[in-house]
Order: sequence, then C-alpha cells, then structure tokens
Amino acid sequence: MDKETANQDCLGNKFGEKYSLILTDPTFERQLKMYDPDLKLMFDQFTKRWVILAWREDNTGWQIILRCEDDFGNPMPLGEHIFIQLNWMRESNDQKLKNPDRWYDGLLAEGDAYKKRQEDSMAKENQYRIITDYAQWDKGFRELRNEPVSDAIAGYPKIKNKPKGIICRPT
Repeated sequence: MDKETANQDCLGNKFGEKYSLILTDPTFERQLKMYDPDLKLMFDQFTKRWVILAWREDNTGWQIILRCEDDFGNPMPLGEHIFIQLNWMRESNDQKLKNPDRWYDGLLAEGDAYKKRQEDSMAKENQYRIITDYAQWDKGFRELRNEPVSDAIAGYPKIKNKPKGIICRPT
C-alpha cells in the first residue's frame, strides 16, 4: 500500500475531506417515511452528523428539525432514539397548538422565573462584592494610618462555617 492510498477510504476520498457518497440505512429511511412522508434524512457534510429535514410550510425550502447528536453535541448513530425525539417534538407542538394562550402564559412564567433567579444571584454577588470591597478599603486605610492589618478584624473576611478537612491558621 503506497502513501497516497493509505490516506484514503474504500471510495477514494481522503480522510478529513468531504465524502462524495454516504450510505444510509434503508430500513431507517423506510421507518422515517412511514412516520412522516414529509421528512428527509441527510448527512450534513460540515458537522459530520445525520440530520432530519422537513419541508417548510411556506414552501421556501428544507429546514433542519433534528440533528442526530447527544446532549453534549457528540454524533449519534441512527436508531430508535430519533423517533423518541420526534415524538416529543410533535407532542410539544401539539400542546402549543391546542391551547396557545396557556402555552404562552407558561412561557412567560418560565421567563419571569428565570429573570428572578438571575436577579437573586446578581443581588447575592453584589452583596459579596460590597462586603469584600469594604474590607479591602478598610485594610488599605489601616495601612495608611500605620494600624495593624493582620488581625481578623482588620479586613479579612471571617470563616463562619469551616469546611471539614481544611486547616485554617488561628486568628
């Protein structure tokens, strides 16, 4: 085997380049057509993943509705998990279409809860910043006045609940 053919697959494509022919699973494609005849299976050359396409309702072309990947973005093979995700997507869409006002109210409530969590975390972070900034300013002023800065009341934050296993110097 020479150097040129060692970097090629059985179709003559160089490794790491676009594939000219990707073989699909005919049984999976049949199952997909039986599930919904408007869906199409395709291999995305750029992301190197299988994608499920659907024709847009406004007739402007195909739209990617599902990428065959796990929660971390790693590619997954074709299988039953695709139909589970498609069923979940169809059920959530049906819920949205059955009662759009309830769905919209739920969406608003979810957004408000997220905003409240963000504000609470920001408030806690700001309180911590204020406390540590005050401690640092106090320490700096003590240094300017030639007062002791190494004791516990000179600006170092006290440890209220010492975690087990961590040894702290006595103050």
